[in-house]
Amino acid sequence: MLCMLGLYFFDIVEVESIRRDIKYPYARSDRIGNHQYTQAVGKWSENISFDAVLYHNVGFAVPFFKSGAEEKKPMWFIMLSGEAVEVTIEEMSINRSYFNSAGLPVKMEISFKLEVYYGEPTRLSKLIESAKSTVKAELNTIVADVTEQLGGLL
Repeated sequence: MLCMLGLYFFDIVEVESIRRDIKYPYARSDRIGNHQYTQAVGKWSENISFDAVLYHNVGFAVPFFKSGAEEKKPMWFIMLSGEAVEVTIEEMSINRSYFNSAGLPVKMEISFKLEVYYGEPTRLSKLIESAKSTVKAELNTIVADVTEQLGGLL
C-alpha cells in the first residue's frame, strides 16, 4: 500500500492494520432516572496507529521522522484511499534488520502513533481551503448561467 507522511512516500509492503482511535472526554454526574448527565470537559482527540514493513530506501526516512517528532511539526498523512489528515508523530518504534555489505539496513519494521492535528492551519491547509472556495464559486456561477439559459428555452 502506498502512503505518504510529510514529504516521504512509503512503499509499505505489509500492513497489519491501520487503527484510528477517537476519544471524547466527558464528565458524568449521577442523576435519578435512566440517563446520566454528561458534559464535554475538553477537546476530543484522534489518533492513527499502524505497523508497516519497509524494504528499500529506509535510511532516508528515519532522520526526517525523528526531526518531525522532536519538533512536533504537523505533516500530512495521505493514504492510498485518498484520505488525507494533518498529523504529528506521537510515538515511533523502529526495528532494523537484514543489513547489506555497507552495514545499512535493508528491512525496517516501523510502528507509528500519529495524532491528528487540529491547530493553526498550515500553508497547505489554507491553499486547499482557498481552492475549495474558488471551485465552489465557479460551480455556482456555472449553475446560475445554465439555469438562466435553460429558463430562456422553457
